[in-house]
Amino acid sequence: MNILPQVLKTITLSTILLFFGSCTTQLAYIPVVGLNYKIPSNFKIVGYFPSWSGDPDKVQYQALTHICYAFAKPTMSGECGTIPNPDKLIKLVTNSHNAGVKVLLSFGDTIDVTPNAFDSIAADSNITDVFLNNTIALLSQYNLDGVDI
Repeated sequence: MNILPQVLKTITLSTILLFFGSCTTQLAYIPVVGLNYKIPSNFKIVGYFPSWSGDPDKVQYQALTHICYAFAKPTMSGECGTIPNPDKLIKLVTNSHNAGVKVLLSFGDTIDVTPNAFDSIAADSNITDVFLNNTIALLSQYNLDGVDI
């Protein structure tokens, strides 16, 4: 079995993700794709949408398969915390789904806000259950397609 094509796809996708991950929010760094751009069916192209900046109406949805909305911050007790800019998330989900793009909620565990929240969630099955139930409720409430942890 020749694994070279799969390796090249992985390397290409990793390079794209590294490129976008290192970019600032300046539009000059974002490549523009044509309206007829088609993503190969075996590719997943994931972008992150920061809750603190950006406009959901300016996303090039045709260049993505998935968008991660960043960031929800879990608590030590397994709560998901508040969703930052929920109106922006609702607009992003609507636009994304209209374009056939899936939206995931990204969880961040920032030291300055929720130190060791994931450690606490993983260490106690009761807290894990609270986190899972709250996450499922958020997925339903905001019509999300999954989570990124």
